[in-house]
Amino acid sequence: MKLSDISPKLIGAYKLDYNKNIQPKKMFSLKTHTCFRFIYVLSGNAMIEINSKKHIAQNGTIIYMPPYARYRFIKKSDNLSLINVFFTMTEDESFKSDILIYVDDNSLPTSFSNYFDEGVLNDYIIENKPELESAIIKLTSEADSNKTFTEKCTLLYLISSLISVKDNKRQTVADKVTQFIKNNVENGVNADSLASEFSYHKNYLSSLIKNQTGLSLGEYVLKEKIARAKTLILNGELTLIEISNRLGFYDYSHFYKAFKKETGISPTHFAK
Repeated sequence: MKLSDISPKLIGAYKLDYNKNIQPKKMFSLKTHTCFRFIYVLSGNAMIEINSKKHIAQNGTIIYMPPYARYRFIKKSDNLSLINVFFTMTEDESFKSDILIYVDDNSLPTSFSNYFDEGVLNDYIIENKPELESAIIKLTSEADSNKTFTEKCTLLYLISSLISVKDNKRQTVADKVTQFIKNNVENGVNADSLASEFSYHKNYLSSLIKNQTGLSLGEYVLKEKIARAKTLILNGELTLIEISNRLGFYDYSHFYKAFKKETGISPTHFAK
């Protein structure tokens, strides 16, 4: 879904102050909602588990949760102040409630598909962005005032700001991935090893490489292998077969064809 397709509707927005006497069920039970949700941490800090993954939330943190994300607080400071913003992206009546649904580990609702591209809001903990605090507080004052247009504008501002944050982060990750490939091209780098190194799904990393370079992950790795082969050939310390083996080609024939396709000349001709 593109930002231009979004017409958000505010369901509710209110401030919650959790002190050390809060009822355990309200804070620590596993629960979910049927609508989209932002949690903004005004003060204090907490550890929150979302879909079985733990996160630290502190002053200025925005937590994004799509419908049916399953969450619970693991621990918190004695005083924790939050603003909860509940909203929808659709007119579907089933997503118009901010009522808590308490669940147990054996009766979890089916997760709702994310409205955003995986690379846009891939994380639940978005960013420490206190400059968005005024917009979030504005929603709490207008939640019951029927100012639909203002609410939509404010929600769109928040969503677009967070997408911008994620786009910047996505660019940073792409730069790190391409640099990692350059540095490890002799070590059998592939989609699985990248996924393990960066803790992202390999399909997401492949899409980053495609957007960054215009090449598929396999094409980009091969391009870097040929670039490294040129350097090794010019160094003159290894034979062409040794270079082929070092860079992980199936055999010399594979290396020869790949090199000629990339450079327009054979490796033997390049070596002269």
